[in-house]
Amino acid sequence: MSHEIELSVQGNRHEGREDEVYEDIRSAVTEARAKVVRAANAAMVQAYWEIGRRIAEEQRERAEYGKHLMDYLSKRLTAEFGRGFDKKNLYRMKQFFLAYPNVAIVSRQLSWSHYVKLLTVEDDAARAWYTKDAAERHLSVRELRRCIETRTCQLLGILRLQMAWGCWQLSTSRASPPRRSSRWLSVDDRRVC
Repeated sequence: MSHEIELSVQGNRHEGREDEVYEDIRSAVTEARAKVVRAANAAMVQAYWEIGRRIAEEQRERAEYGKHLMDYLSKRLTAEFGRGFDKKNLYRMKQFFLAYPNVAIVSRQLSWSHYVKLLTVEDDAARAWYTKDAAERHLSVRELRRCIETRTCQLLGILRLQMAWGCWQLSTSRASPPRRSSRWLSVDDRRVC
């Protein structure tokens, strides 16, 4: 009987270690898969930039030919590679190159979906700010969309100007700055959207 108790105690000790080993392996597999997805995504973003560059260069030289080229490329690329190469997406790739003419400024941390959303920002300076902000804070596409729609860039720019000009005044009835609440916005707080 004491032998059975001893075996069940040892079994419980091993069970905890087995869970630990399992979690370590699970973590390694999950991390490796995430790296593969990020690497593939970065490679596709680079490929889309290159496609956009090639189309823009070709269309720059011969505008009428450029329209025919988009139709031709769309049909051939879709037949060979499937979805993602319709005329609308090829146009986005061209716009991507035109918005980010230096491949060195294309962040490997952002997905094609991020860049599609960033292309909706017409102002170059604002687009650059949102690109940097999204990469630094690892924003999801949904979070980036919310920041763009709420014009976070413009809001922060206005706040910085107000602070620089000394226009940011606290109520005279307070001896010290108010406690932070969800409504109190700090320029140093990068999570404003």
